[in-house]
Amino acid sequence: MKRCCVVAAGPSLKETLPDLRALSDLGVDVICVNHAHDWLVKQGITPKFCILPESFHHTMIARTVSGCTYVIRQDARPETKLTIKDATHVRIYSRAVNEKITCRGLPVVNVAHWLGYREFDLFGFDGSFPEKGNTHMDGSHPWATSKADEGASIRWCVVGDRVFKSHKRWRHQTRAMIELLKKQKVEVRIHGDGMLAAVAKSIDDFKEFKKEKDAKTYLKGMKDE
Repeated sequence: MKRCCVVAAGPSLKETLPDLRALSDLGVDVICVNHAHDWLVKQGITPKFCILPESFHHTMIARTVSGCTYVIRQDARPETKLTIKDATHVRIYSRAVNEKITCRGLPVVNVAHWLGYREFDLFGFDGSFPEKGNTHMDGSHPWATSKADEGASIRWCVVGDRVFKSHKRWRHQTRAMIELLKKQKVEVRIHGDGMLAAVAKSIDDFKEFKKEKDAKTYLKGMKDE
């Protein structure tokens, strides 16, 4: 099967860089999403494809680089097209490729599948907050750290014998990602120690709660059985 590394911007990307670099050195294609592009270039890794799956993300990359093909949506904003105007290679895909999908993680895997890949090594796909540090490899997004947003959007998820702090966006991403990968005939390895990697090992163990104490109570009950 055609193999690739799909790279998002989760905090585990820094920790798993040696594994990513080793696969890249072996000739495995690297596909990145959004602003993971600039970080990879700074690390000396030129992605084969950079996918910009959302029509409004026109500020995610600072500049294009030689050797990378930029993949944008058919309905991409003019600003997005202007950002990649100097790119040597550009490919355009229709919304049908990621129809009914609203989160970042799924479109890039769908598009990679559309590009012909069937074996995926996922980097920077965490689906949860790290115990310490930023929500992304290069900082934290305001929506992920907003105190006003915390009560309504934070979710506490139990996977196996662990409790993960997540967000509604990531929780939906995790559920949808696993369902997608179960349906398609693909081989997947998720690098890192986030919730997505844990859920991928045992989707049936995934339970979510709005309050941390409820998640911990549930986990304690499971251990006491």
